[in-house]
Amino acid sequence: MCDQIHKWNVVHKLEKRKLLIGINSVAALSILFFGYDQGMMAGVNNSKDYIDLMGFGYTEMKDGYLTPVVTDSLLQGGIVSVYYLGTLFGALLGGWTGDRIGRIKTIAAGALWAILGAALQCSAQNHNWMICSRFINGIGTGILNAIVPVWATETAEHTSRGQFIAIEFTLNIFGVVLAYWLEFGLSFIDGGRSPFRWRFPIAFQIIFLLLLFVVVWFFPESPRWLVKVGREQEARYILGRLRGSSDEDAVRAEAEFLDIQNVAEMEKSMNHSTSYLAMLFGYKTGKLHLGRRVQLVVWLQIMQEWVGIAGVTVYAPTIFSIAGFDSMKSQWISGLNNVFYMFATLICVFTLDRIGRRWTLYWGSTAQGIAMFLAGGFSRLAIDARADGNLSRANSFGAAAASMVFIFTSVFGATWLTVPWIYPAEIYPLAVRAKGNAWGVVGWSIGNGWLTLLCPVMFEAIGEKTLYVFAASNVITIPMVWALYPESNQRTLEDMDLLFAADTPWVWDAERTFARLKAENPGYIETANRKNSAVDPEMGKPTDAQEENVSSALPTFQPQNNTIKQHKEQQQSTPRTIMATTKPAPPPNTLTLTKTTNTSPSPPPSSTQYPTQTPNPTMLKQIHRIKSHPTLTPHRRRVYLALLSIPAGRWTTYSALATHLHSSARAIGTAMRTNPFAPDVPCHRVLSADGGLGGYMGAGPASGHANLERKRAMLEEEGVGFEWVAAGSSKARTKGGDGRWRAKGECFVNFPSS
Repeated sequence: MCDQIHKWNVVHKLEKRKLLIGINSVAALSILFFGYDQGMMAGVNNSKDYIDLMGFGYTEMKDGYLTPVVTDSLLQGGIVSVYYLGTLFGALLGGWTGDRIGRIKTIAAGALWAILGAALQCSAQNHNWMICSRFINGIGTGILNAIVPVWATETAEHTSRGQFIAIEFTLNIFGVVLAYWLEFGLSFIDGGRSPFRWRFPIAFQIIFLLLLFVVVWFFPESPRWLVKVGREQEARYILGRLRGSSDEDAVRAEAEFLDIQNVAEMEKSMNHSTSYLAMLFGYKTGKLHLGRRVQLVVWLQIMQEWVGIAGVTVYAPTIFSIAGFDSMKSQWISGLNNVFYMFATLICVFTLDRIGRRWTLYWGSTAQGIAMFLAGGFSRLAIDARADGNLSRANSFGAAAASMVFIFTSVFGATWLTVPWIYPAEIYPLAVRAKGNAWGVVGWSIGNGWLTLLCPVMFEAIGEKTLYVFAASNVITIPMVWALYPESNQRTLEDMDLLFAADTPWVWDAERTFARLKAENPGYIETANRKNSAVDPEMGKPTDAQEENVSSALPTFQPQNNTIKQHKEQQQSTPRTIMATTKPAPPPNTLTLTKTTNTSPSPPPSSTQYPTQTPNPTMLKQIHRIKSHPTLTPHRRRVYLALLSIPAGRWTTYSALATHLHSSARAIGTAMRTNPFAPDVPCHRVLSADGGLGGYMGAGPASGHANLERKRAMLEEEGVGFEWVAAGSSKARTKGGDGRWRAKGECFVNFPSS
């Protein structure tokens, strides 16, 4: 137990996934408040007492319900949008504070600010009071939005960051749903005339904030921030609890800790400026290219609004009315749309870490753009049909437009909702990570505030054609993401400085530079190599440049308990030093990589490693590719490792493999047919039961039985002889008659034990 951490901290009781779930549950409280606060004002703006008190309109009876009539849209929009001005300033304050005093204290401070703002809002007596309290509430929200994703990201493993953030944003939309249905229910109290209709929903958010303020003190600080400020003993302990206490987990946690130290030392050596102004313009940031990163996250958040979510939020009631639904039905459908929106965010939980950030945005932009174009077209057709008096046709087109709204919000929830929030929390250096994420919140504030004011003007001027503008914005984002936004999926936070070290903003240069720096600095980042995860985030397998340098992480080992114990004891007693270098000192802004090392010995590899042949660089490369592939089942992984053990010039059979692996020939055949590593992992050395020429060549263009002659040629090049065996079957492959080729020699069965 670490003496510097309070005894009541849950880090002493929970570990690994349970601790991560606890941390993300606390983070979800903040995100839940954020969503509730966003959805709350829509219902508040429909309250008769609120409209009369603020003085921007009046209400009238329509279809048996009180319907607001706005006479001062600037005042109404100003009350709503001043909140986003507050989030802008709050984000900058939260980023600065988070990097100075830590993540936990900043979260608590943000909760207090938001509590103050909420208390002032629910007691407001005029529009000036409401504007000031909205601004204060926005400051609190901005602080929380700047620091909470950073805290959640810095504690999660690089293989599951997206999953946890996606779960949090499911709760974000749950907050929107909760606010909507709470206010819908309150609208029936006293016919919607009671002050309780708008004051209670505003006060209700204080419950989330009080709970957040209390429980956050029981959770651990970010280990990365602790390393940054020199509190390494606490950082090592917390990181160990986050990753687990087993032998393998302990080694991986220590490797990650050393990675964090390496990067922290490198960033300090660069002596770069960390002010917001320097970050914005990239002044004195050298190879870190902070200005580029700021522009990326700001515009990603702005485009999140311009892809259409702000417009749909504003225009959805109009579309539903075009479809022929009355006021009450429109409210029900709007609420149902929010429920679909919430459940759609669960898709991202299962896809974000599998297909990556870029592909998530790609398919989101494509589907959203189509939905926006169709919604605009159907709306126009419905309007024209209604003008011609054809109500049946108008209702049909209106219903089609409404369905496009459902599709759009569902796709947005599964794609563009989450990525613009996780990307800023991932890509910045440790020294300015909270400040960097704050720039993302600034972009969100600009985009949201901008469109909150602009959308009513656009819809009034060009009507449903506004949806075409949003559709075009979706199209624009595809080449923008493709060219400018490198993939952060399955990369450690410590990898990001290498990823953004290129001198140009293009993705292909970033990937090329990243691969080169990794190859030139073997062992600099060890964490990804200690975990079975995708090394190449785009393709789910190592890139060529990375494959050349995987020997630093191979072979994967299962250390013995006594060795690990000695390893830990020596780590605690041996000081860590930065390796000296004989190279001349680099200029101040040069990206210099140093490696923090331990003088203690590493645990020995397991004695049951595949293969039994003497390892060589090529074989080690293939072993690493198999073990790090993210989608392989354990059975397929064992099959491919067994294939690697077959020497060149030898052959085996499906039945021999099945016997060795306690499997079936059918299952072996399935694994062979889908082998993504062929021909490097040699399917061609596996033949039919009697050594006959048959079987698969692996996945891809060389698959199937049509390539048996190529299989025979490959085996003959390796020294395997074949003889022609006559047969009566007309299905046999012929050589001037019925028969087939059969390999000479004995079947290889000396597979290593697994």
